[in-house]
Amino acid sequence: MWTSISPLQGERKEIVKEYLTKHPEWYDSYDDLTVMHAHFYQVLGQADEFIAFFALCYWECEVVLACVYVFEQYRKHGVFNEIAKFAKRKTPPHHWCTINAMRGNKLANEIYNKKFKFHHVDEIEDCNWYVIKSAQ
Repeated sequence: MWTSISPLQGERKEIVKEYLTKHPEWYDSYDDLTVMHAHFYQVLGQADEFIAFFALCYWECEVVLACVYVFEQYRKHGVFNEIAKFAKRKTPPHHWCTINAMRGNKLANEIYNKKFKFHHVDEIEDCNWYVIKSAQ
């Protein structure tokens, strides 16, 4: 299904910006501080179609897989699994790799709860945190 993961480029940046700003129920408020830490990626299909996007946010001892979105027609084809593997590979050995989901985002919480270890509820941000990879 997918053929490559690469840094987000071109007009696809505008598509991502639109999704992030129009869906606060999925992404909350994507503030400037977070954007400073974010490295956005695109997932392209065999015919160079834009099938997913995500960001890796690098912090002092943690990498957060953020802003994950797989376009609906490409779901259930293992794209998210490849994104999670990519995030693990990009996480330095002594860092955590985590992901969160707004508590109201039932689909994301259902998926993350099946795939990752639940870590904690963030009452302030109203989200659930999951561990993709523990620090070594």
